[in-house]
Amino acid sequence: MFMLALFLLISPIIFHEVGHWVLLHRYRVPVTQFWFGLGPVVLKWGKLHIGMLPIGGAVVPESARYAELTPSQRMNVALAGPLASAIYGMALLLACQLYGPRAGGVGLALLAYINFWLAVFNLLPLPPLDGFHVLVAWHERNGTPFPAWLLSMAHRLGSGFMYGLGFYVLFSVFWPGMPI
Repeated sequence: MFMLALFLLISPIIFHEVGHWVLLHRYRVPVTQFWFGLGPVVLKWGKLHIGMLPIGGAVVPESARYAELTPSQRMNVALAGPLASAIYGMALLLACQLYGPRAGGVGLALLAYINFWLAVFNLLPLPPLDGFHVLVAWHERNGTPFPAWLLSMAHRLGSGFMYGLGFYVLFSVFWPGMPI
């Protein structure tokens, strides 16, 4: 039962990242690393890296092969994760409708809404979220790529924001009365 609960807890990130991986595989782009969590690596098993903070995840494609993709293909790869999250959320809601309380209806419904939230949140145009990758690919497709300095600055600011948000969420879950 514990393993099922643990899987359900991390499944939104797994399904989201599998969405990216499926499209990368379809475009024949090898994946060099799979990340679950952020921060220092606490466990490394082949290509799988598990970070200390249980927030976020990433599929890291081989950079040379990924750079060969067209902007439209890179946009599709970025959109595949949120799409997978939305599909998983719909499947969970369908399970709630079909099986109701017998399948832990409230828990599955909550997990479905987490997946929908993850899909929408990842479409925000902030690095390192998928929406930023869509924005960059869209600009490249239209012939107006971002300058390298702007991409670098955006990634630094976006990563700082995401780490801050991640710490806030973790502390609010594990320390609800935290004074902020």
